[in-house]
Amino acid sequence: MTTIVIDDATFAKLRAAGGTVLLTNGSGAVAAEARVTTELDPSQFIGRWFTDEEVAASLADPRRYAAAEVEQRLRELRK
Repeated sequence: MTTIVIDDATFAKLRAAGGTVLLTNGSGAVAAEARVTTELDPSQFIGRWFTDEEVAASLADPRRYAAAEVEQRLRELRK
């Protein structure tokens, strides 16, 4: 994937637009369509999708899994 660095003002415009945006030149020719990502604050999810008890139990669980382990388990479940 190619990375193109943009100036702070353009970055702010993209973030403000949200969703999907079209990148064009001055005459309106489309260069790309892009999906704008947002930074998520994990605290905004606590108490909304999970109860406080579920969050506490998850944080207290000492088990940790590498991404490869999770992917392998998902492959097994699809079979």
